[in-house]
Amino acid sequence: MQNSSDPADFVFVEKWASPVAEHAHSATLTSPDVATVGRTSGL
Repeated sequence: MQNSSDPADFVFVEKWASPVAEHAHSATLTSPDVATVGRTSGL
């Protein structure tokens, strides 16, 4: 989905097949390589 007022503003919707799949995805968000992206300047 995209904001019609701001073409650079996007919303991503994620849907998982099961709670187990969602949990597996969430576990990847805490991995050291992904955590580093949040601390990277300009992102």
